[in-house]
Amino acid sequence: MSYRFVGKQNLLALGAYPEVRLKDARAKGENAKAPLSEGVDPGEQKKAEARRALKASGNTFGVLADELLDKKRREGKAEATLVKLKWIFDLVRPAIGSRPLPELTSA
Repeated sequence: MSYRFVGKQNLLALGAYPEVRLKDARAKGENAKAPLSEGVDPGEQKKAEARRALKASGNTFGVLADELLDKKRREGKAEATLVKLKWIFDLVRPAIGSRPLPELTSA
C-alpha cells in the first residue's frame, strides 16, 4: 500500500500474494488508513507492534546475556571471568537490556 506521511511517500507491505488474498489485502489496507487519518504513521506503528511482540517473547539482550552467563558457568569458567562478564553486562543492561535483539545494530 502506498501512502504519504509528513510529505514523504512510503510503502506498507500487507503480505505476499499467494498467502494474502485480495479481499484480505483490501481489509488490511483499510485498517492501515485509520491510524494515518489520526496522524500516526502506519509503517512505524507496524514496526512498534513487531518490537512489542519480540519483547514479549523474551528475545531481548538481557535474556541472552543471562543465558550466556549460565552457559559459561556450566562450562566451568573461572570465577574471575564470570564476574567480569557480569560486570560488563550490568553496565549495558540499563541502556539495551530490554531491547529486542533484531533491533540492535552496530554503530
